[in-house]
Amino acid sequence: MLETLANAVTWTSSLVWGPSTIALTFGTGLYLSLRFRFVQVRRLGEAFADFKPVSRSDAKGSLSPFQALMSGLSGVVAAMLRGTPPTGSERLDTQA
Repeated sequence: MLETLANAVTWTSSLVWGPSTIALTFGTGLYLSLRFRFVQVRRLGEAFADFKPVSRSDAKGSLSPFQALMSGLSGVVAAMLRGTPPTGSERLDTQA
C-alpha cells in the first residue's frame, strides 16, 4: 500500500517538475517580457534609483528602501534557521 502511494507521488512529481515545467516557465517569462515590452530592462535605472537613500532633514529615523528590504530578508532567514514560518510578528531574541 505504501509502496503504491510512494510510486504515485514519484510519478506525479516527475510529471509536474519535468522538462514541460521548465518550458512553460521559460515561455511564460518570454511572453510577459514581450507583452510588457521588457519593462525589467527599460526601468532598471529607476529600480536602482529607488535604493538610493533620500536625505531629508524631516525624515529622521526612517529607513531607506534598501534597509527595509534587508531587514525583511534577515527576519525571513532567521525564521528559516529556527525552523518556524516567518510571520512578521516574531522577535529575533525569543528562543525556539
